[in-house]
Amino acid sequence: MKMTIKYPVIILLIIIAVSFTIIGCGDQTTSVNIDIAVETVEETIEEDLNNEEIAEPEKKTISISDTVTCKDVDANSKPLEITDTFDTGVKIVHLAFNVHNYTTEDLITAQWNYLETGEIVYTTDTKPPSDGEFNNIEFYLSLDTGLLSGRYNIEIYLNDDLSETIEFSIK
Repeated sequence: MKMTIKYPVIILLIIIAVSFTIIGCGDQTTSVNIDIAVETVEETIEEDLNNEEIAEPEKKTISISDTVTCKDVDANSKPLEITDTFDTGVKIVHLAFNVHNYTTEDLITAQWNYLETGEIVYTTDTKPPSDGEFNNIEFYLSLDTGLLSGRYNIEIYLNDDLSETIEFSIK
């Protein structure tokens, strides 16, 4: 984009130059210096505009934090009774965490694994209903017969990339 000094500024400079000449306080050199200054300012502004880079808005990447297993969550999916050890026969284990910088295009997946056999017990996923900066997320594993004793882990994927793994055990 070219930016030029408009007519009112040039007219003002001419009036000042003529005034100096009429009252004897200036000479031809003054008006030449003024003209050079005006051209220099125009060239500098044009160079600045041509060299200006338009910055792309920074795309924030989805991330998670504060990942825990717990016995329950409140109405806002915040963890209650945080633990990584559950009693034998427990029928439900909650996974709670915070998600940051998400969009409706992001996919959040939790894969529950029984480490004693290497079996994938359960996989679930969700897409956020809206774009946002911060939200609580909760997944849970529930079995009417209760979970088997042993060690488990939960792999959390963000857009199919493993983000975090958390372990818990049933004793």
